[in-house]
Amino acid sequence: MGRRPRSTLKTAVVASALLALTAALLVAFVLRLSSSPDAKVHLGDTTFEVGQVRRLAPLIDRDGPLLFADALKRRGRNLFVQHVGDDATTGWLAFEAQSPGADPTCHVIWHQDRGVFEDECSHAMYGPEGPGLTHYPTEIKRQKKAGLVLFVDLRSPIPD
Repeated sequence: MGRRPRSTLKTAVVASALLALTAALLVAFVLRLSSSPDAKVHLGDTTFEVGQVRRLAPLIDRDGPLLFADALKRRGRNLFVQHVGDDATTGWLAFEAQSPGADPTCHVIWHQDRGVFEDECSHAMYGPEGPGLTHYPTEIKRQKKAGLVLFVDLRSPIPD
């Protein structure tokens, strides 16, 4: 009763070998694809949920734009979220905290007293809306429990 027929055992061994081979080929395919310079690999969400606009707008108006260190935790892309205007449902901007083409160690910093951004390496100045910096689309969505929530779409920068 405890012994399996030889044909069942052979089938199990062959099936296991085929499964292992398939898994190895799949891993090799994914690694090869992801290392291709033309590949666009999206592992995870590319939309960043910032928070409730009615809470964020007064905070930004008082203390200045919010800086998020690498919002998606994988690209080394630090992001400013800025609000301009009096209406919490409009005037939202999101842009990189680095000048285009700048050295990765150089960041743009906010000067609350002067109301400007400054590249800490080149000392280039940017107005409060981040003109000349890489911007991303923002969208406000109504959620049942949270109300109006701001999202930033990090898939495609907005062309100048």
